[in-house]
Amino acid sequence: MNKREMLQEVLPKAGLVYSERGNLTEVLCKPKIMPIKSLTLLQLEELEKQARKKVVKDYD
Repeated sequence: MNKREMLQEVLPKAGLVYSERGNLTEVLCKPKIMPIKSLTLLQLEELEKQARKKVVKDYD
């Protein structure tokens, strides 16, 4: 479609007509900071660390 070609306006015979003016632009969200390690992974690592300490303690 050329820039010169215009779209024909169609208005309903009954009901409401909504009009929006202004340019539509992209809306950018703030970046979300994600943890490098998840909470579950940190808990699992802590449990493994405690288990290793217990094994070393029991071994001695």
